[in-house]
Amino acid sequence: MIGGKRHMFERALWITADPNNKDPNKKWNVRTKIEEMPPAPYITRGFDTAAKAVSATLSIAALGQGAYYINGVRVPDSYLPTQPKNPMKTVPYRVYDVTDMLQPGRNRIGVILGNIGYNDLAVHDWRSNTKMLCQLDLRYDDGTEQSIVSDSSWRYHASPTLFSMFKCGEKYDARLAIPDWCMPDFDDSGFERVSLSRSPGGKLERSVCPPVRVKKELRGREISPGVFDFGEHGSGWVRIVVRGRAGSEIVIRYAENLTEDGRHVDQSNMVLPWDNKDMGHTDRYILCGKGEELWEQLFSYHGFRYAEITGAYDTLEATARIAYTDMPLVSAFECDNEIVNGIHQACLNSIRSNCHGALTDCPTREQSYWTGDAMFSAQAVNLAFDAEGMFTDWLRTFQDEQFPDGSLPCHIPTYDSLFGANFASGADWDSVIFHAPYYLFKYSGNRGIVDMMWDNMNRSLAFLGHSSESCLISNGIGDWAALEMLRLIRDPAFDIIGMCPKEITDTAYYRMDTLMMAHMARLTGRDEQPYRTLAENIRRDFRARYVREGRLTVRHITALSMAIFTGMLDEDEAKAEAAALNQMIVDDGYQFTCGLHGMRTIFDVLTRYGYAETLFKTVTNTQHYGYGYSVSHGFRTLPEHFAFDVKLAGARTRVCSRNHHYMSFVDTWFFEYLAGIQVLGFGQEGVRIAPCFVEGIGSLRAELRGIRVAYDAKEIRVDSPQPFTFVYDGKEKAYPAGSCVFPRG
Repeated sequence: MIGGKRHMFERALWITADPNNKDPNKKWNVRTKIEEMPPAPYITRGFDTAAKAVSATLSIAALGQGAYYINGVRVPDSYLPTQPKNPMKTVPYRVYDVTDMLQPGRNRIGVILGNIGYNDLAVHDWRSNTKMLCQLDLRYDDGTEQSIVSDSSWRYHASPTLFSMFKCGEKYDARLAIPDWCMPDFDDSGFERVSLSRSPGGKLERSVCPPVRVKKELRGREISPGVFDFGEHGSGWVRIVVRGRAGSEIVIRYAENLTEDGRHVDQSNMVLPWDNKDMGHTDRYILCGKGEELWEQLFSYHGFRYAEITGAYDTLEATARIAYTDMPLVSAFECDNEIVNGIHQACLNSIRSNCHGALTDCPTREQSYWTGDAMFSAQAVNLAFDAEGMFTDWLRTFQDEQFPDGSLPCHIPTYDSLFGANFASGADWDSVIFHAPYYLFKYSGNRGIVDMMWDNMNRSLAFLGHSSESCLISNGIGDWAALEMLRLIRDPAFDIIGMCPKEITDTAYYRMDTLMMAHMARLTGRDEQPYRTLAENIRRDFRARYVREGRLTVRHITALSMAIFTGMLDEDEAKAEAAALNQMIVDDGYQFTCGLHGMRTIFDVLTRYGYAETLFKTVTNTQHYGYGYSVSHGFRTLPEHFAFDVKLAGARTRVCSRNHHYMSFVDTWFFEYLAGIQVLGFGQEGVRIAPCFVEGIGSLRAELRGIRVAYDAKEIRVDSPQPFTFVYDGKEKAYPAGSCVFPRG
């Protein structure tokens, strides 16, 4: 402290058990042997307290990943505590109330440091030795204070966790365990002193994201020797209870699929072609042979439904521990159509199991923080969950990662250069920087996120504006996950020219983003006119290129849907093109052949123009690839693409993850149209109730942030904490807050 108030971590120092990292220039690669990885260290310090503290607060940061203990007990809510950040820019730390974990007299604090996220193959730009920084502040009833900080007085010893690597798993040798290493009276004189380490470089920032919690336990059912089925896809790990001979190695291999004979797990869709397939999503445990042994990993997680457990043992029980960032659910939906209920649950399950401090694409093959995936799900996530903490924390990382020209990398944070910074940097994927703040503001009513991101959003909009000499741009990734794209997988000779032109999808996003900026500007007291003018210029250039005699020149589902959704067409034109769009869906046998951009907009467009029945038949269709087809085939999560059983041409390799969240936008249709709960403006400043009735649903109950709607064949019941407008049978009337019952028919 140089004058003024002491600040957080002022006396704390970064400490490490491996100052030289053996070879500071060595980068572990995908062929690294497990034995070459540095083990996770125990790091510990004992301390005395004169009395029982009336408050004790632990502030701590760990790189790569940490496991925190006090007096032999793991600190609550400290599973996978280190969030995904670029530590050269931001180092996240968490704060825990540990008052009840301390006792008068002798106490001990301990940390185990895993390599994941900082000292493994995932990190190319900032790999370094694992390290930690912490401060434990105690206050006593007489007003005195005490602080325990990380410094050279701490000691370390190699732990039994010999290996930990991103997407791979962990190896643990129970024979090397020191059971009482963090107990108050443990003698650590045999441990070595830690070394001081340089800071990773980034600013220290307290996390506001909810913690990862174990939310469910699923007992495994052995369906063939050593193969356990946990009944549903999720993210987490397997806890084993095992008896066996000392030195026996138990290997746990995780998977979403089984081999065709059902006797083994099939990991072919869980690793990238350049990954070490022998290491992918696999945990290893070596028994100490001392009776019943219980073990679960500390630093990583897996996406799986099945686990194949091999090795010599006498008895073994397996339990899946399903864990994810614990965003509170602020919605509920149920109807008398089980296909719809199944799709709704699949949306929730996929969002949850892909939320680990930020939204990943899948918990299996990549575990990467794709911007586009989050853009597609931004509305569904903020509608169904209180996602304010998660998105606020993640959007801070967007500020760190945004390039000087305003563009974004395709992963945030960008752990590696695998896909390159500009692989998917364009109007479509980059639009997440508008969508995430917009929908967070819309459903929470907190304008702070808009204020925080305003300059960043303007920089992104400027980047899009400099992408072309006109307002037509074509720099995105295109209509991802379309069935046309999948033909490339089955037949490499297929010509992709039949897909929707990127200039249409990118320009539509450009206008969509601009209109969002205009809307947010007006609601936050800023000048909306520059954005309105730009939006009209985009529309002008789009119409000059793609509209002839009131019709879109490109007759593609995605082109029609996005043009109508973004207001590129006049009302009479939009009405006619919506009819044409509807007919395309019918002619395709009630299935979505378009990709994510088309589907993202088609629900609003077709419902708005009276074709909800077509959408319902398409969504619930169990005969063709789609939502209903997936649910009818046992999915309780959303697949990466609907043709989930497609394999690579000439190979027996699966290419589809069974747990992607980016098609969860269908859930917004359930709430906004089937239930009719429409939040107008921001923060429920206006509520419109307009249920859309379709053949196939007789009764329905839904709740969204305190607004409840229920109906059956006789009546519609509305309970709203805000005044609302009720729309039924073409009539519209305003009602005060409260409960109302309306007859049907």
